[in-house]
Amino acid sequence: MGADPDKINKPTTEAFMNLIGSRDCVIIGRCGNYIFRDRKDCVRVFTCGSKEGRIAMKMKFWHLTREEAEDVVFHSDQNRKDYHKFHTGENWGEAKNYDLCIDALRLGHEKTARLIIDYISAVLPGSRP
Repeated sequence: MGADPDKINKPTTEAFMNLIGSRDCVIIGRCGNYIFRDRKDCVRVFTCGSKEGRIAMKMKFWHLTREEAEDVVFHSDQNRKDYHKFHTGENWGEAKNYDLCIDALRLGHEKTARLIIDYISAVLPGSRP
């Protein structure tokens, strides 16, 4: 039997609630999609990209060898997967746990941001993105 995600996540949830309250915010990672899943104004976005594309990006911007970049991508993915599963009981990156999943490498940063803003405006009329 696995751990109870609501009990494990309680300190993180309380910290977010104390910090954010009912204000608008953007949370990247830290199971924000899970913590705020019951808020009607929560829009859960998952950005991704091909493994090859992420490796190439790490090589270019961090000046890593291919082997180093592969290692970074592998360990980053594994850590995110393990963290999310441990704290929520859910599978990290599984589309059913998000409102919108975007291949940000394919679309590019600017167009990804615009797509997210347009989506929020469409599903939360009167929002101020």
